[in-house]
Amino acid sequence: MKILLANLEPNGYSTLSESLERKTTFHFPMGLGIIAAVIKNAGFRFNVYDSYVDGSTKGFIENINQSIPDIIMLSSFLGNYSYRFLKNIANEIKTINESIIIIVGGPMANAIPELLISKTLIDFVVKG
Repeated sequence: MKILLANLEPNGYSTLSESLERKTTFHFPMGLGIIAAVIKNAGFRFNVYDSYVDGSTKGFIENINQSIPDIIMLSSFLGNYSYRFLKNIANEIKTINESIIIIVGGPMANAIPELLISKTLIDFVVKG
């Protein structure tokens, strides 16, 4: 089973150098880090894509095209355009392969879980 954990910049498709100009601090979501530890301790292998470090959201989509993971786990923060960004990313992932399972956690999943499940192509929402 191929698992991909992803931390994506919510405004999309900027390059790493553009991101560095706008950002002064970087952090990996704690929840996604905890999930990574649990997955690792359970004996599963996984990959991580962090658009703040690894490149852009466009690079994330290219990564999916190359590796075709079975499961993608995303953390999503609340903010301007974050819902639309997450909905568009889910659409792009399902366009690549509709059998990829998309799981979303983080503040947005806690705030609007029903909306994410009913109005996007996200398969599961994790609250906690």
